[in-house]
Amino acid sequence: MPQATPIEFTVPAISEITQALEEGRMPLSTLLSLRRQLRAPFRLHPLGFMACTLLSDGPRKVRLHYWPVTNNSQQSPYCRIHDHRFEFKSWVFSGEIQNIEYSVSDSGIELAEYQTEYADDLSILSKTGKTTRLKESQRTTYRAGSTYKLAAGVLHETIRLGVDPA
Repeated sequence: MPQATPIEFTVPAISEITQALEEGRMPLSTLLSLRRQLRAPFRLHPLGFMACTLLSDGPRKVRLHYWPVTNNSQQSPYCRIHDHRFEFKSWVFSGEIQNIEYSVSDSGIELAEYQTEYADDLSILSKTGKTTRLKESQRTTYRAGSTYKLAAGVLHETIRLGVDPA
């Protein structure tokens, strides 16, 4: 019986993926196919969505985030506001999300500060014992087919809207 010939698979560079996304040539089905070929797992994020890192090259990464219809799996409903150490760009493939940005304000509501601790592939949120007063500064809705950028250090929360996963 003849042996099956293994199929060669070339992993695209992060720059190739982002260019294809920018040009509208990278549908979600292609990204999910790439995920299967790379055997990149989805993991539960403490904020309640599923996250998968497809590719990583130093500080540059291509990640998939999936917000299911039921969002009962977040670590705590009190620690959804967060920031990132890096700027990022997102492409919304399905559903609808809303980014709510916050600024520090003496007239804002007092909230506990959390920090992220990493253990293997897990990230765990824990209280720091400090509080900060925050006030909503901007609310923007993004639907399937849209993109958005967020600068490093911007305090925000992202929520799924509507009845569809995002």
